[in-house]
Amino acid sequence: TVQMIRQSDSNASNMLVRAVDTQLDYDLPWREWGDFRFGLNATYIDTYEFQLSEIDPVRQAAGNQNNDFGAVPAMPRWRANARLGWTMENHMVSTTVRYIHDVRFDANEFPFQQFFPFNNWRHTEVIRAWTQMDAFYTYQDLQVFNGSLSLTAGVRNMFDREAQKTGMIAGAVTELQDILGRVVYGRINFTF
Repeated sequence: TVQMIRQSDSNASNMLVRAVDTQLDYDLPWREWGDFRFGLNATYIDTYEFQLSEIDPVRQAAGNQNNDFGAVPAMPRWRANARLGWTMENHMVSTTVRYIHDVRFDANEFPFQQFFPFNNWRHTEVIRAWTQMDAFYTYQDLQVFNGSLSLTAGVRNMFDREAQKTGMIAGAVTELQDILGRVVYGRINFTF
């Protein structure tokens, strides 16, 4: 006999969203020291109501993980990115600090996992706020082989922040937090 049906990956038939998006950018040329760029993007979600069908109740997604509903993602009330960049001749440096507000955890916990050896299971009520810093340096327009070469070195999650452990089988909420830890990368672009 069927005891429970979980509905996911569907479109909501009714939605009401009230949110505020802001973007501030400022460029500051500084004599012989190059150009500095400052930027801030932020979103505040006041209301995100959805109804999967006419017979389903109206639900509030803002501030919730929304694990059981494919129609809406995890919905922190605040998200923000602050950027600081510098450019001078062929050199470019950029840093970004990313912030995601906490959300109420509403996924299924699987407490049997706590009895496994070497488990990471944790009882979870709130997915804590997440802050991460990314940075890169690029040297551009290096003329070689009748073309232009750009070299980039960067790092994501610079301070190696560890994602919060949860009671989900996956062990973390990857759409909100970075499970990879610090990632160092390099990139070569060649235009001819």
